[in-house]
Amino acid sequence: MIVNAVVEGSSDIGVAHALIVASGHEVGTEYEKGGKTRLDPDIPKYAMAASYGPDRAWLILRDSDGECPVHLRSSLFGSADQEPEPDNFLLRIVHTMSEGWYLGDPEGVAAYFRVPQNKIPHAPEDVSDPKRLLLQLSLKHSPQALRQRFVRKDVSPGPEFTTMMNDFARHHWDIRRAAGKVPSLRRALDRLNQLH
Repeated sequence: MIVNAVVEGSSDIGVAHALIVASGHEVGTEYEKGGKTRLDPDIPKYAMAASYGPDRAWLILRDSDGECPVHLRSSLFGSADQEPEPDNFLLRIVHTMSEGWYLGDPEGVAAYFRVPQNKIPHAPEDVSDPKRLLLQLSLKHSPQALRQRFVRKDVSPGPEFTTMMNDFARHHWDIRRAAGKVPSLRRALDRLNQLH
């Protein structure tokens, strides 16, 4: 099945792409919304689009940003008097953010970013700011050439942060290994695998 992807930011495109490919589907159109404030109001529209085209699925990825994923999901989409979601509409809450999903593959993260594997937490969903953690690890441990591309000295994303995150997701991330450590990722992959 063709699966369109809608994400908050450009560094999340690789996550959506990897999920769709890992579940055996074809990547359709990828939409980057420029933040949750632009994504959230459009979520019901994507559900409606899914109901009109059963031959195509819609995957929407939204970071929980530390909020309870269950409450966040119901606040975004799902009042009691609303139509049920179409089977080909997948609103998945990324807990806490996509960088946390990456940390579920400590071997891949360590090899790609050249950081010590033992510095990567065993429970990525317990990390309140996985993006900052990944940037801090890179700033402290990555070789200078990589570090200059990925992270600035003030621990903000470097000039090639987005490019590198998407490259990691598409070509180096072991999504199945990560799903074994990250329950929200496992549920997203399971749900995609249920599509026909």
